[in-house]
Amino acid sequence: MPGDEVTAEIEFTPGVWTDVTGDVQVNVDVTIHHGRNSVLESVGPGTASFTLDNRAGAYTPGHPGGPHYPNVRPNVRLRIAVATVVWFEGYIDAWTPHYPESTADHPVVEVTATDRFRLWSRRLLEDTHTETVQVEFANPALYRMDMASGAVCGDILGGTGVARLVTPRATFAGGVGTVAYGATGPARSTAGVTLTAGTNPQVGAPGYWEFGDSGAPALVVPGTFPLGAAPWTLALWMNIGAYYDRTGPDGWALRYTQQVAACGDGLGWSVWLEGAAENAMYLKLMDEAGTFFATGYVGDVRNVDTHYGIVWDGTDLTVHVNGGSFTTVGGPPGTTATTRSDVTVGSVWMPSRLRTWNTGTVTVSGIVVAPEAADSDQMYALYEACTTGFDGEYPWTRVPRIMGFADVDPGDYVVDNGPAYAHGSESARLGPLDTAGRDLLSLVQETATAEGGVFYIQSDSNVARFADRYSRELLPDFPASTLGTAYVIDQESETTGSEFAAVIEDAQIVNMVTITASDGSTATATDAASITANGLISASDSLLVNSQAQAADAANYRLAQFATPQPRISSVAVDLTTGSGLYAEVLSWTIGQRIRVTGLPATSQPATQFEGFVEGMSGRFSADGDTVTFDLSPVWGWAVQLDADDLGRLDTDGQTVEVACDADDTAITVTEGFSTADEPYDLDIGGERVTVTSAAAASGGQQVLTVTRGVDGTPAVAHGIGTAIYLARNLTLGL
Repeated sequence: MPGDEVTAEIEFTPGVWTDVTGDVQVNVDVTIHHGRNSVLESVGPGTASFTLDNRAGAYTPGHPGGPHYPNVRPNVRLRIAVATVVWFEGYIDAWTPHYPESTADHPVVEVTATDRFRLWSRRLLEDTHTETVQVEFANPALYRMDMASGAVCGDILGGTGVARLVTPRATFAGGVGTVAYGATGPARSTAGVTLTAGTNPQVGAPGYWEFGDSGAPALVVPGTFPLGAAPWTLALWMNIGAYYDRTGPDGWALRYTQQVAACGDGLGWSVWLEGAAENAMYLKLMDEAGTFFATGYVGDVRNVDTHYGIVWDGTDLTVHVNGGSFTTVGGPPGTTATTRSDVTVGSVWMPSRLRTWNTGTVTVSGIVVAPEAADSDQMYALYEACTTGFDGEYPWTRVPRIMGFADVDPGDYVVDNGPAYAHGSESARLGPLDTAGRDLLSLVQETATAEGGVFYIQSDSNVARFADRYSRELLPDFPASTLGTAYVIDQESETTGSEFAAVIEDAQIVNMVTITASDGSTATATDAASITANGLISASDSLLVNSQAQAADAANYRLAQFATPQPRISSVAVDLTTGSGLYAEVLSWTIGQRIRVTGLPATSQPATQFEGFVEGMSGRFSADGDTVTFDLSPVWGWAVQLDADDLGRLDTDGQTVEVACDADDTAITVTEGFSTADEPYDLDIGGERVTVTSAAAASGGQQVLTVTRGVDGTPAVAHGIGTAIYLARNLTLGL
């Protein structure tokens, strides 16, 4: 009987599920909700609520005599099955006791719960993790060096440690080192931190004093930098505004110098620039023993973004300048007692002497560390990526990285990969995303919105799924004509309520859409006919898409859905008790499932059937009945025809009927412009839906379409010359 199909279990003890079904009150609704009400929304946390009999005091919060004490508390796990189908798994939010008001009542406790989306909505990321370039190493770390003075920033690729900014005591030996925020860095690399040279206090005294150059800051690469015999790669961008001026030669030192990178305390390998004149500089390398191994001329690199890559392959140290191999030196850097894990860039940092040296005015950015030796192709690819810009990141790459930042177990989510799943060859390439101070759920939901997909908790597993826009079940591989009976609900015998009023309303209409991409560019799409008929109704949004072209695709996609008002059916409520096997069938439907409702009245609706994608579902289970209500979005016929490689899916371009036709004509002459390769696809001609089975080549500005008349429950009627033709759209559901 209704209500008896529910089973509830609570994990009071980790790993042990306690069946509390016998205490569930079937005279009070057990309610469960998943998903969203509309395709325009993001999916929020799923919820569940039910009431437990508490006459024995087993569920009184804080009651020391209860059998589950002290675990009647928030955040214990809960799972609810309906007819053996697990339909909710999550975490209890609250236990609310209700006391009897008369002798006819008894104590009960109301239980409310949400799925793991609630936990993820409260998980904030502290550091900035933002994409700048697509590196091609297997396990790189990339440090964003554009934070305010003294701030810390984690590895933006989710690897190890943090880079830290070190400034020696400004009063020591007259040093006045400063840090500038937001200095311009290489194209599409991070903005960079500008290190300003310290001062040499030997006024009037010629020569170089090694304890005097101590006022400049240094950038210290994280302590986990893999010095030693194992291979490693260090790469960075530098823009030198002015070299450090030593005032004159002193022993080995030429007048002008700038450190590229060095081991801390000056012990170990070192790479730096040095020259007698600022426009004639040499790149120099030194090994662990302090021996100079190589010198190469680089000329004048002042005020030029220059990329340096230092690679240790276990035998040789190689320096790449702007993606090309500069020189190779031998000798193991860091295999003796002086092995260190501190490496600085932009200067030599000597904590034992509280000083830095070889620091000019230089902007450092885009520091990359990898625990492997990059080959020449990889190093050039890294340089080229930094130079030409961030191409964008696919959703199936971004989502796992965001999850990794938040330490989410990989077993708690799955991510669709369109090409890998043969759903399509393209998805939205996403632009930079700053994660600092943001919660995990909103970050992934923004990614889903930009992609045109959906991120939700699967009702039967408590595992999250990121479904890309190609992952709608049964589309486009299974058009409407092949839907099986398992996905069909008969309105007359299996649904409840009176929700089947196909309302057409102004609230749906949007005829000017402006989308702003992550790079700040905007694109606007308008529908002139809709503006003329309805007035200007605009909408705008910012998406993480990576370019203006993608913003235009997204704007056109939304415009095609909402410029023309369509009949709207808000929801479908299915009575699970009306048919054999409905529990197992209906409760197995997931977000994105495509279903068909049949049996609509022929005269009071635009069609006798409609199809929709499940966007959300709400269940109510009690002694009064077991019902699941589905909120749906439309199945657009034109999405089958124009399953584009990007987000742009447009309507027809003003085509009309060219020759009048009767209700039984199967050849219709229309204005040219229809695909001759995507058949079958559906068109809307004067409210009648037809399926194009063949489209002849255009001739004299016209085409002849061979069609099946009156499909999907619409009536076949005669059409006169000039009747407008659109790509067919089903009834709009729940928008």
